[in-house]
Amino acid sequence: MLVVLVSRTVCAATPPAATITELTPTASYTAGPFLMPNPTPTPLVGNGPTCDTAHPCDDYTLTISLPANYEATHPTHVVAITISWPTLAGTQADFDMYLYDSTGARATYSAGSNDPEIAFCSTWDEAETIRKEMCRYERRPTD
Repeated sequence: MLVVLVSRTVCAATPPAATITELTPTASYTAGPFLMPNPTPTPLVGNGPTCDTAHPCDDYTLTISLPANYEATHPTHVVAITISWPTLAGTQADFDMYLYDSTGARATYSAGSNDPEIAFCSTWDEAETIRKEMCRYERRPTD
């Protein structure tokens, strides 16, 4: 299993991108702070968050570069992408994660109320770049 860990503690994504390979199967970065929530997407309607000045998100680019036969020789391997964040006293932060493949199509997402949020995607037999958007979602007491 290949793993990417994310911690939500500093300003923009640092570093803004990484590559995982057989020899370097993990990557991590930090980002934040996220001082205001992003209320998009609308549940059951939206496909992903709106990311602009009024709706802050974090972008991180992950390139998965594996040998041509990797999926055939490791059929049970997946890429696990995990995000977590500190909980401050009196707050109920919730972050959602959306992963897009190199064509811009949404590959998967994790948009529950879990901490950490974890998304899984398959390995590829060629280099694939995933763009991850993360946004702070307004968590209400009933969520």
